[in-house]
Amino acid sequence: HTGTAYSICRKYENHYYAATFNNFAARMDWAEEGTGNINPVVVINGDTSLNILTITPRPDSTVVLDASATFDPDSNSLSFSWWVQPEAGTYSQSITIADSDSTVATVTVPSDSDGKTFHVICEVRDNGTHNLSSYRRIIFKPGVAGSDTSVKQVPVAFAGPNQTVTDTDEDSVETVTLYGTF
Repeated sequence: HTGTAYSICRKYENHYYAATFNNFAARMDWAEEGTGNINPVVVINGDTSLNILTITPRPDSTVVLDASATFDPDSNSLSFSWWVQPEAGTYSQSITIADSDSTVATVTVPSDSDGKTFHVICEVRDNGTHNLSSYRRIIFKPGVAGSDTSVKQVPVAFAGPNQTVTDTDEDSVETVTLYGTF
């Protein structure tokens, strides 16, 4: 086999092979022993979901991506890698990511990226047995009208422990008000 598609497939097969194998091995531990390593939970700029994140910065700006709230359910140590998946976007030039091996990375949005897209991946690996990895994708959609350098987040309410609402007048209708901030 030859060609661009083959080369891309081999590149990502090589990149993800160890993570795929370790994920399988950890699941076999669970099947055999009922315990095993659990994947890290990647939190980007406060977003705890599994959603792909999208931002619309201005070209020639910088965007800070903060994964410092990321955690490992097993309390294993974590390592971070931020990288660009060039095949997924329409911007074909190099993207600079400062501190690409830390919890907080800074992406420089190229001045000629208006109207194009690029995808940044946050890859987090634990040091448990077997090393498990988790990933988050951030899609950049730079535009001259854009100015949003924050990650689009799904609102999440942390209201404390579970609460019970009692139907005091037995009409099956109660109003609950939650107060919060973004």
